[in-house]
Amino acid sequence: MKTRLLTWGGALALSGALSLALGFANPAAAQTKWNLPGAYSADNYHSENLVFFAKEVEKETGGKLQVTVHAGAYSIEAANPRHEHEWVVWRDVRLPPGKILIPGVVTHHVTTIEHPELVAQRIVRFAEVVGPENVIAGSDCGFAQSEGIQRQHPSVMWAKLEALAEGARLASRQLFG
Repeated sequence: MKTRLLTWGGALALSGALSLALGFANPAAAQTKWNLPGAYSADNYHSENLVFFAKEVEKETGGKLQVTVHAGAYSIEAANPRHEHEWVVWRDVRLPPGKILIPGVVTHHVTTIEHPELVAQRIVRFAEVVGPENVIAGSDCGFAQSEGIQRQHPSVMWAKLEALAEGARLASRQLFG
């Protein structure tokens, strides 16, 4: 099995990623092994829910899709125009052993859809300073604060997630061949 960068953008991205994995959107995009980072400790209920989700995915796909939860990852805003320059801190700060960095490579702050090449550049930039095995692409934050409060129209959200997924594919090819 080949592991690739998994995009993460909250529950919306998970449902979209699961749709892709099951071949609803693009059968060629289906993968068999994914890494799912969580920003909470392993004993936190958020992480426990991710583990439950991962087990359900494996069960529902008959083991064709395996999701490994990595609790305790660091999720940072990195696509927000006010924070994008801050990636340089990782030149001097060492990521603790065993930790994953989840830089936001698309943002909820603007409606402009990021170009996949820009998303790939952001991913590669972080991979070059902390190691590609320690980076999983994400969104700066969720696209909705709650069920009834949306920061972006769903069409914008989905377009950003598509750009994120394509950018991750481009970065994976550049980093892993």
